[in-house]
Order: sequence, then structure tokens, then C-alpha cells
Amino acid sequence: MSLHIGLLMIEGNHLPHLGEMLEGFSYHDTGNDREVVQWDEATNYLSNWMLTRSRVLKVACFHQGWTVIFDPEMVMASDADACQALSTTAQACVFGMICEGTSNTYAFNLFDGKKVRGYFSVDGEVFEDFGSPLPEESGLNSDRAYFEDDILAIMQRIGVNYDEIINESTHFVVKELDEGDESPTELPPQGVDTEDQIKPKKLWWQFWK
Repeated sequence: MSLHIGLLMIEGNHLPHLGEMLEGFSYHDTGNDREVVQWDEATNYLSNWMLTRSRVLKVACFHQGWTVIFDPEMVMASDADACQALSTTAQACVFGMICEGTSNTYAFNLFDGKKVRGYFSVDGEVFEDFGSPLPEESGLNSDRAYFEDDILAIMQRIGVNYDEIINESTHFVVKELDEGDESPTELPPQGVDTEDQIKPKKLWWQFWK
């Protein structure tokens, strides 16, 4: 498996207030959400979204005690300032990760009021190794850079199994967010194909600290 995802987890169920929380990442909640019961339905919206200059979509769910946000742009997990502020405001642990198999980029951050752990590697070269290894890293091969299986193992040990989200979760919120001042649009109906795909507002590596 070679993933291409960014993901942010907030301990506790924060779905009812997710729009407010995402304002710290410079997103404005349009209130134009859809609720679906399968992961395939959620990703269908992401892949067929008619992108404007300012609108983006995120998919969120509550799973195994955590609010999980899938971030196609792969920018939220690496925005350390916003993650730390969110952890403080929500009084909850915040875990973010990136798995980008094309460039062999693997990263994760953990915040608990402050930054506790940070890790970032590209193609086997480690660029950040902040903080002491977490108990959840025990038994992983510390003599080499972490790769996809390692990041997913840490995530699972913290509390969320990625495969179970994809295969077993039955409630996803597709959230439309605004990055600018464009007039509101609407989520497309399912099954509408377009060549437009989600693209990052900034390259993910520009955010990593």
C-alpha cells in the first residue's frame, strides 16, 4: 500500500464544533456539508469536486475516541502553530500525520498543549526528529527512517486504526471550507466527473517546523 494522505486527529468528539476549530487553520466554514455513510461516498466528493480558487473539502469522522480529519491538501498536520493552538483550546491531544508514497515523505506531530513530538523524513533522510520517542514508537526500527507502516503503526497505537476507518466507519461529514472571499458554491452531486482535482493551497513542506 502506498498512501497519499494528510490526516489530523483530535482526541474526543468535536464534530459538532469542527467548523469553529478549523478557523485556526485559516478556513471558514460555509455550512454547506454533506453526511455520508461510506468512505467511498466521501472520497467520491473529493475526487469530483469542482475546485474554485478559495474552496476546499475535508472529510471528518469520529472513530475510536478521536475526531479524524482527512486533509487532501496535506497542510493541516504540518501547521505546528495551528495544531498547538488547537490542542490548547480544545484541551485535547492533537496528532497529525502525512504519508506521501510518491516522494517517500513521512511525518507526524503530537501536541498536548505544546509540541511533544515531531518527525519528518523524505526519501529516507530525516529532517526533523523533535522530542523523545513516544511509547507508541517502541519496537520500531530506530536505526532507519520511518516509512508508511511505521507511521500507521504509531497512529494505531495512539488510538486509531486507519484500515478500520476506511472499512468500518459508517458516518462521515464532507465539509466545505472557504479560504477566501468567493461567493458560495454547492457540493456537486455524486457521480459527476470533472478533470479538476483538489490541489494544495501551499506545498506541505513549506509549513513543516
